[in-house]
Amino acid sequence: MTDTKSQIELTPKESELNTKQKKYDEIREQISKLTTSINNDTTKVGRLAILKIDGHSTPKQDEEFLRLKSIIETHKTSIKDKTASNAALLRQINALKNQIENDGKGEAATEQEVILKSKISETNKALSYLLKITDTTNLRDLIVYVEKTLPSNS
Repeated sequence: MTDTKSQIELTPKESELNTKQKKYDEIREQISKLTTSINNDTTKVGRLAILKIDGHSTPKQDEEFLRLKSIIETHKTSIKDKTASNAALLRQINALKNQIENDGKGEAATEQEVILKSKISETNKALSYLLKITDTTNLRDLIVYVEKTLPSNS
């Protein structure tokens, strides 16, 4: 069985969307790892702080305490930067999704014009008129109305 996804060609916008989405996911994973590291280091700092307060810390532990605090601050800054970067990426991703959706709507409208052999504006006017005279509010209700009203061919 062949993979149908590999047979489908992506548009340039879809390829760009996939690239941005992968980058977004990678950054989100990095943020998660940094957050875990901060949590672990904060726990270690807490233990070292207790030793320091009790006066039982060694110079090596004091050095480790300062090193971990510095690492935590660096990670927090990195998370802040990566979060801002991801927010910008997310805006770009959403904009691309909207563009792709609108492009698809344009293609669907063109197909509809070919099938119905009339312009979209004419089709919309006709549907609005039919909905009004049949006292229905959507296409599904209109179809049900027509099926009940017209004799069936069965």
